[in-house]
Amino acid sequence: MAASRYKLEGGIAIFPDGRLIVASGAAFAEVLADGAFKRLDGNFDASREFMTATAISSDEALIAGGYDQDIRTTRRTWFASLATST
Repeated sequence: MAASRYKLEGGIAIFPDGRLIVASGAAFAEVLADGAFKRLDGNFDASREFMTATAISSDEALIAGGYDQDIRTTRRTWFASLATST
């Protein structure tokens, strides 16, 4: 992983083909595919803890909520696509 992460409860979306997105615990999401982590394009507005990530198609996830380092919560949502990893 490119970032050390903690407070991941609910912040990982697993896809039927075995790939997964790790969203919580940093300011960006990463995908684990073929045994390696790759950073997804784009960033959240801050490093977020306890986000939720839900697979909504075979290569997309909905990422929502969480709180920042000052414990400010958010109602924001983000879409993550496995097709946009670097």
